[in-house]
Amino acid sequence: MHRVTKIRFTLFYGEAPLQQIAGGIGIALFVGIMSSGANRYLHHSLDPTAMHEKTQSMVSGLQTVFWIEFIFAILILVLGWFISSGYYKR
Repeated sequence: MHRVTKIRFTLFYGEAPLQQIAGGIGIALFVGIMSSGANRYLHHSLDPTAMHEKTQSMVSGLQTVFWIEFIFAILILVLGWFISSGYYKR
């Protein structure tokens, strides 16, 4: 019974705030990268005030963020593979 209470305490009060803070930082980082990619597209555009250029700039920003997320995902998969294989060798 005591162990269940300890696990519930850890889940609700220990790791949850850290997970929320990390999620907020990640979202802020990727929105900043997306905005930077959109501004970079508009800077090189011939008519940055046109509506289709603004829409295309958002698409360009999203593509930039998706590529960065893809690279992070591959890196995490590779690191996770090495970490888990080292753990099971003990």
